[in-house]
Amino acid sequence: MIRIYPIYHLKASAPKFKATEGFSLRSLHAHKHKHVEYTTNAKAAIHAICRRYQLGRHDEVFIATTTDTPYVSTCVSATLFNYAKISRELSDQTRMIYVIHEFGVIHRSIDELQTLASQRKIPLIEDCAHSPMSHISSKTAGNWGDHCIYSLSKHFPLVGGGAVASKEPLLLHKNELADSQLVSKIERWIKFLPDISAQRKRIFANISSNFPQKIHNFLNADGSIPYFAILKSVDWERITRELDGNSIELGRTYNPNWICIPTQAFASEAEWEKVITKLRKCL
Repeated sequence: MIRIYPIYHLKASAPKFKATEGFSLRSLHAHKHKHVEYTTNAKAAIHAICRRYQLGRHDEVFIATTTDTPYVSTCVSATLFNYAKISRELSDQTRMIYVIHEFGVIHRSIDELQTLASQRKIPLIEDCAHSPMSHISSKTAGNWGDHCIYSLSKHFPLVGGGAVASKEPLLLHKNELADSQLVSKIERWIKFLPDISAQRKRIFANISSNFPQKIHNFLNADGSIPYFAILKSVDWERITRELDGNSIELGRTYNPNWICIPTQAFASEAEWEKVITKLRKCL
């Protein structure tokens, strides 16, 4: 079965990735953020950012997402809700703008959101959990905001592991910082991120070519590196029964007509061939 998280999918048949020597998260932020700190997970970075701006119960955090739907990841919303109110609308009480680049696609209004945050003199946070190397032209995700958050266990075979890039270092608690062993593992894997991202694009292209009438077009945005391939279906429950827990671990979303297939870079060509064959029978 193809799994969403690499740590649960390592097999002898997994592709071997090429290292890009000299590559690091810092190289993605050379002109924006000088400080990259490794954390136990992405939520630890959210906690530190909320403390940095002293958010209170009467403050609001405006959450913007690529698809602009009512759903917001509970990992984000529940963590933010420990400090302030969360909202899908701007108001006079908005003290932070939190942008989630969903599914590997950069928010289409990121330039306007950056301008808005600057005008209001409030921080702009970019959540790049799905999109560490997605870009628009030569500008990579994370280079619009005051802080950029990564969830590295989504891309590498790690138990936990996150990162936050900032102009100035954040005050992270000791239990929020990755320990030396986790840092060593992150730095060992980080140089493979460009090749892993390229593999995700190849997998997405393969699924798209097999199901051109079913694939969601917004995932083809310029510079996107899709974290999921999302297929449209009106028979979601039947297809889920056929696939989920058997051939593939589907992503969970707010849309009952979406079949969310992880572009799992660690899955072998043989595994993908089996899944494509099964999908042809289901769709």
